[in-house]
Amino acid sequence: IRNHCLLSDGREGDIIYINKEKLYLAKNMLETPNMSLKKISSNLGYENYSYFTKLFKDMFNISPQKMRNEAKKHNE
Repeated sequence: IRNHCLLSDGREGDIIYINKEKLYLAKNMLETPNMSLKKISSNLGYENYSYFTKLFKDMFNISPQKMRNEAKKHNE
């Protein structure tokens, strides 16, 4: 079992660290067009889609939907 103290770098709480890691995963998953945003948030353990969206927007200054739309434009 991993020691929970090893999760964060000491400057932030473990929950914040875990959420950041999940949100970076979500950002990468947005490039999978056949997976809905709700499915992405659910797969990462967010039961509340609105909460996921708020965290994502707070971190990246853009909503998951807008980021997905921008990724589609760049891939065309």
